[in-house]
Amino acid sequence: MSKISRREFIGLLGVGAVALGSSKLALSSSPSSEIPSSFFGSSLAVVFSSSQQCKAIGSNGEVIFSGTCSDGSGTCGIYEAMQYVNQNFGAGKVDLIGEFYPTSSPSPIPNVELDGNAVIYLSPANLQFIMSSTRGNGIKLLWYQNYGFVNTLLSRSPSFSLSPYFFFPTTASSVFFANGDLTLGTPSSFTVGAWVNGNQNNNGGYILTYGSMSGISWAIQYGYGAILFNTDQTLKYYYDEAPFHVAVTYDNGDVTLYVNGKPVSTSTSSISYVTPSYLWLNNFPKVNQQSGLSPSSPFSSIENVQFYPKVLSQSQIEAIASPTASPVDPSISFWALYRYIFYLGDLITGKGFQRMGGVLEGGVF
Repeated sequence: MSKISRREFIGLLGVGAVALGSSKLALSSSPSSEIPSSFFGSSLAVVFSSSQQCKAIGSNGEVIFSGTCSDGSGTCGIYEAMQYVNQNFGAGKVDLIGEFYPTSSPSPIPNVELDGNAVIYLSPANLQFIMSSTRGNGIKLLWYQNYGFVNTLLSRSPSFSLSPYFFFPTTASSVFFANGDLTLGTPSSFTVGAWVNGNQNNNGGYILTYGSMSGISWAIQYGYGAILFNTDQTLKYYYDEAPFHVAVTYDNGDVTLYVNGKPVSTSTSSISYVTPSYLWLNNFPKVNQQSGLSPSSPFSSIENVQFYPKVLSQSQIEAIASPTASPVDPSISFWALYRYIFYLGDLITGKGFQRMGGVLEGGVF
């Protein structure tokens, strides 16, 4: 491995890699042509990123990695620096400086902490690696696409978790979103979709319900051997294989049901919106305290819920038919993010909820 000179090291600090603010590195006045260990403070390696070009440097000045974020391990040199610390010291800290866009997710390295002054942009491709690595307060995590208020909210408070977005370990749990009396409004045309990991439940099997104790505006269910969309009429498609993606388009009474991105059934119906109407995920206890999905090991979950106040094309619905698909149209008005996001709120409008809670077997609201 080559070594970096003190002049080159100082140059890295001024190339925009520290535009986020002053770093923790302590510059030394040592005349040595190599980087003295005092430059690293308590860290054993430093990774710089500027304009997609990255360089990782060991505490003795050797260059561990040099390239783009997609080179090497696909982690902008972060993984290589952690390997260096682990192999040479057994444990320690790696400082990051700049903005990082990892493109892959290798197995995490224990006993090595990431810190410094950096932003890491998370995506489905890198999230497991970044979230499994120990991080200090100097590391800010943002989503790689800034839909609505997503990154504004994440800038205020970390909201990521390795746990699934919603846990439904029993058939009776429920979470509902309430952002005013009508969470999603009363659109005459819309598209709603969700990824479903759970088994059908002949007590009702509610996946998504737009309603309240006042009644149901519409509901998507999974029970009785079929996927159903219920309004004043029932649109039914016989299906029994989880997990799957379900989507519904409603266009002034014309309804199409999609499973895994493909249209499977059409019908006509009308929607009579009730007030209030909240968006319920899984169980809808007004109908039955056991009306949620039956759990599939180790949990049942409803993920990546997306709502658009317009009809999406079939190609757009195919594009969102997965647990880790980004929105496909800027009109999206509600997005319960990927399973890895733990923020219980409307990440599109940035508004909080009036009420949010879980209804258990004996509970009512």
